[in-house]
Amino acid sequence: MLLLAEAITKAAIARDESRGAHFKIPDEMESRHDLPLDDRALKRDDEHWLKTTLVSYQNGQAALAYAPVDISLASPVKRDYGKTTAK
Repeated sequence: MLLLAEAITKAAIARDESRGAHFKIPDEMESRHDLPLDDRALKRDDEHWLKTTLVSYQNGQAALAYAPVDISLASPVKRDYGKTTAK
């Protein structure tokens, strides 16, 4: 389980965007409490991050690699977890 935790953590740190359940705030925006969380978070970046993260272990170290995502059958859409709009 520790190897899986390390793999997930390294992959999340490397991904410089917010997507779905992955939410990342850059260090320089961490203390900006005058802004809503969504305005402080890195935005979704399909140009650089529409790919699958692969982690393997080489010489006891987690190594990251990436593979393309096939979007020919379904286009990616933004996921908002738990957000609702006022009616």
